[in-house]
Amino acid sequence: MTKIRCSQSLDSAGHEYLSVVINSASRMRQLLNDLLEFSRVASISEPFKAIDPQRIAREAADIFEDIIEKTGGLIEIKNMPAIEADETQIRRLFQNLIGNALKFRRDEPPRISIYARQEEQGICKIFVKDNGIGFDTQFAERIFKPFQRLHTRGEYEGTGMGLTICRKIAERHGGTISAESEPGKGSIFIVSLPVKQGRGEDV
Repeated sequence: MTKIRCSQSLDSAGHEYLSVVINSASRMRQLLNDLLEFSRVASISEPFKAIDPQRIAREAADIFEDIIEKTGGLIEIKNMPAIEADETQIRRLFQNLIGNALKFRRDEPPRISIYARQEEQGICKIFVKDNGIGFDTQFAERIFKPFQRLHTRGEYEGTGMGLTICRKIAERHGGTISAESEPGKGSIFIVSLPVKQGRGEDV
């Protein structure tokens, strides 16, 4: 509404400046939201309990139903072993990883596969694999750092905090997250989490 009122008294240069201000404000709002989400991982959390990662991954995928339909994409979610975790945070982790895969897709229908296997020493490894644009392995650690971007904002929107939040969630659960990729050949994100959490370790 403000933009409409102001635009009536602006010349072409004024319109350009106004758009810059509005876009900058929108990016700042998104950045603040992401920083708040990051801080909440430890400060606002739910107790660990037995959860079904397959169900939670499906709920996370449902958010992207429209874009999957528009792009002719497919998200395949296989059976996964139960783990003890914060359900809300694991849902957020799946949302971020699925959203990341859809954002960095190629000019073909996106294909995302989510599956897991239980390792020895009580570890569950969850894999989120896509057929997107991929990236050079030299950036496999950098992408998890705050505000790090491999592409310009003009190419892909975002604040560079999504994968940082994923790492924070994995670490809060006593786990890790890593990535393997190759340019033009998709990526695979690997989340390693304890099947059972040690009592009294929920922080």
